[in-house]
Amino acid sequence: MQTRRSLLGRAATGAALASAWTTRATLASTSAAGQSLSAIKHVVIFSQENRSFDHYCGTLSGVRGYADPHPLSQPDGSSVFAQRDGKDATVYPFRLNAATTSGQCVGDVAHDWHTGVGASSNGKMNSWLPHKGHNAMSYYSRSDIPYFYGMADAFTLCDAYFCSFNGPTNPNRLFMMTGMVDPHGLYEGPVTTNAEPGFSWTTYPERLQKAGVSWRVYQETDNYDDNALAWFTQFRNADVASPLYQNGMRRFPRSQFSTDVHNNALPSVSWVISPTALSEHPEHSPNKGMHHGAMHYLNALAANPEVWAQTVFVWTYDENGGFFDHVAPPTPPAGTPGEFANGRAFGLGARVPTLVMSPWSCGGAVCGEVFDHTSLLRFLEVWTGVREPNIGAWRRKVCGDLTSAFDFRSVSVAFPSLPDSQTPADLADVNSRTKPRALPNGELAPPAQESGSRVLRPLPYQLSARLQTDVVHGQLQVAIKNEGRAACSVRLQQAGTYAPDPLHMTIGAKRENTQLVSMQSGPAYDLQLHGPNGFFRRWVGDALTVAPEIEFAFDLEQSTFGIRVSNPTNATLALRITTSIEALKGSEQIVNVPASSSICATLQTCDLWYDYHVKNLAGGRWLRQVAGHVEGSDSRTLNMEPPRHMDDLQASL
Repeated sequence: MQTRRSLLGRAATGAALASAWTTRATLASTSAAGQSLSAIKHVVIFSQENRSFDHYCGTLSGVRGYADPHPLSQPDGSSVFAQRDGKDATVYPFRLNAATTSGQCVGDVAHDWHTGVGASSNGKMNSWLPHKGHNAMSYYSRSDIPYFYGMADAFTLCDAYFCSFNGPTNPNRLFMMTGMVDPHGLYEGPVTTNAEPGFSWTTYPERLQKAGVSWRVYQETDNYDDNALAWFTQFRNADVASPLYQNGMRRFPRSQFSTDVHNNALPSVSWVISPTALSEHPEHSPNKGMHHGAMHYLNALAANPEVWAQTVFVWTYDENGGFFDHVAPPTPPAGTPGEFANGRAFGLGARVPTLVMSPWSCGGAVCGEVFDHTSLLRFLEVWTGVREPNIGAWRRKVCGDLTSAFDFRSVSVAFPSLPDSQTPADLADVNSRTKPRALPNGELAPPAQESGSRVLRPLPYQLSARLQTDVVHGQLQVAIKNEGRAACSVRLQQAGTYAPDPLHMTIGAKRENTQLVSMQSGPAYDLQLHGPNGFFRRWVGDALTVAPEIEFAFDLEQSTFGIRVSNPTNATLALRITTSIEALKGSEQIVNVPASSSICATLQTCDLWYDYHVKNLAGGRWLRQVAGHVEGSDSRTLNMEPPRHMDDLQASL
């Protein structure tokens, strides 16, 4: 039976302390209203091992999980959730439980760069099983990892946080601590494996040290070799009395963090590293790592309200560990400086679970801005003023600095009551490296996702797209415009087994890109465009046929939304506009567009979400679909409905 208790837990009990907590929390909440980054005094970065977003959070309400209404389409037209094993067997994500594994423990999954590139298959995202095996498709739900889900209900979850490198731990932790993997080979790189010959470029902790900003790595005698600083010669050779050794190499008992918090001695920046059994790395138990890991450090912060009222705690995972995630990572255009080796892009890698916990990120919100591990350094840059020059230009454009995960207009310093981490059986770890294997249970569809929506943090994007058809030459052009204040990566693909690989484009802030579409399989086309936070466009038709065109238009100031329909034909067209968002069913309508003219059809949004399909009542192979979210203001996430197969609309054409 699950129980709920305050995070104060064993760290502090008694009526006196409870009364003091309430008094301090009330005072802090009153004085903190309208604060900014200057109110932060401590940043703690807690990085665990090898779990993907879908693997942990795919069934959580209000996030881009298993009920994503517009999952990627594989070359054969099936949803990205239906992975094939190369032997004609289809495997959907399946839940891990005691019946399929050794308790909570599951065998490790290949997570090297080679299999990562193979699984993504040049962006087609259709080769996870041949390269990763069945274990990669496994997932947990709320009842399996209640503590993490409770944290997501209480704080802010980032559902577009990608690991930095499409491969193992070390390159990802190098991005996290130094901003790069030496892509140009100026030192000992590029670093694409877990080899540790002794690197020598400057790390971010060294920059903090030079700037006079206090920092420390909290690690025990067993740190699972996860301290990236130990891979650098300047730390390996540091004098035992030097700040590099004392703050970066020294081993501490687990109680040291609690002691420093209790004594108000927590440094400005802390990196926390778990021992092997608490790292959550397969085959180890997730709940054991959460119960004895994250809970230990958060209990310490909760026991000192003054420190917590000034602290940001970021809980993330260094890499996805080979576990499946259905969202295609942003990918740099070919030839982007500092992002390729041997013709392969370093990343971004798959999404990883990431929680931003602080008095300014409460309430169970979701932030859909694109982040990676360099975003942690970017946040520290903004907060401390200490810049990390190793971060590449493309990542600075595409990955945010985490500030959008906060709402400094609203502060809550009282720590929430959260679920404990289950029972002793769930906390049990593997007794030996038995490599327990999970087996699918015959699922025939993606898992269900919890119902409900969450607060959605405002995002810095504002995308639109339109198709231009040259029927004389049978050519198509897609024009993509970003009126937001931050650049973003989009993915354009053609459906069909013999279609070219998906094309990744980076659209700068206040910029427009026009892309000529290669028509390799004849004039028939089915184009799908994916962007951040569920932005989606689909165009189906024939490049040699004159047909209407549409464009989604909106005016946030006037709160008006609609579709502009242009009819270049010499006959009036009757078009049906329907929606897949249940709350918007009243917006469905039929519009008549006179020949050689255009009209605007007014539409509705649901918490600024829209999802409309336009079809020709006269029939024919023609379809337009616009879906996404109008960014820039406070909103809520979409209450996810079960995903529809990409062929559902196609079947009615």
